Amino acid sequence: MKKPSNIILCLILASGLPLFARPSTKIIKSYSISQNFGTETRELSRSTVVRYNSKNQLIDSTLYIHNIPLSKKYGYIDFKDRQSLQKIEGLERLMHFKYEYNLGDQLVSKQLYGSSDDSLRWKEFYKYYSNGNLWKIVRFDPSKVNMSNKLSGLSSDNKNMPWGESFEYNGDGRIEEHKEFYAGFILNLVYNPSGPQLPPSQKELEDTYRRELKERYGIFFSNLFVLANMPINRYENYLKIIGKLEEYNKLLKDNHNPGNINSVMCRSTLSVDWKGYLYDCDFNQQLGMKRNGDIKHLNDLLTPLVSLRNNPISIGNHCFGCTAGAGSSCGGELS
Repeated sequence: MKKPSNIILCLILASGLPLFARPSTKIIKSYSISQNFGTETRELSRSTVVRYNSKNQLIDSTLYIHNIPLSKKYGYIDFKDRQSLQKIEGLERLMHFKYEYNLGDQLVSKQLYGSSDDSLRWKEFYKYYSNGNLWKIVRFDPSKVNMSNKLSGLSSDNKNMPWGESFEYNGDGRIEEHKEFYAGFILNLVYNPSGPQLPPSQKELEDTYRRELKERYGIFFSNLFVLANMPINRYENYLKIIGKLEEYNKLLKDNHNPGNINSVMCRSTLSVDWKGYLYDCDFNQQLGMKRNGDIKHLNDLLTPLVSLRNNPISIGNHCFGCTAGAGSSCGGELS
């Protein structure tokens, strides 16, 4: 017996307009092909129906699945006083997109439905500048929207949190600033490498996460920051256990970038513990490394004419974690 194999075959069918004209309807069909005992069986598994208006703009698109359960795939049909087992044609709608345009042929709204027209998942609205450039996109569940949610001022009600994007352009018409927000809030993601290596490029990783999270899960965010792992405390113990502590410390030192020194956090911020003692950074605080110089406590700042300028910074081997490669800080890369 030959082992069955499954192959997906896609066919695109067009209809609605004469030859050489763009179709008003496009149907994409996916077939599952199995082979067993030398016999090939082709069965429709899913189909996508895409419709266009007279201006070749998308009207809607619908994804159907045809893999109905075996118990519902066949039924007995009465024919001439006999019952015959026959295959029943059936399909289930998985999702449905609808698009709307203004008189200037600009997309003004997009809606996503589930298995029925009563199952609205989300709705997006699009706003434009007078020159036609896209200005703002706002997405939310209409069932949760109140009158305070307007494009010019989004509500900060946690139960009513739409997602949005805004765009600003330079004189050449290119996007100068692109922001994402949830009801006015900024949502930032933080990435740490899973192993003892330097973090990848922040820009490339942010682009990848933005695309994958949006396409797979419909998740949007404002920024992604990459941070290097500091070889202290628990992570230091972990590196010792796997025998990588010396190797990781060498990696940080070998990749030290002097250009990051002017931007490290300890040059412009302080950490304060619950007793009022000062530290040059939160990593030093976790290690119990007090500040050098005369200003070690909040009380010391009450001294007349005292200044934090030119005070020495306490450093250790872990500091290479902030200067290695593109640098690392609470705001991500330094260079």
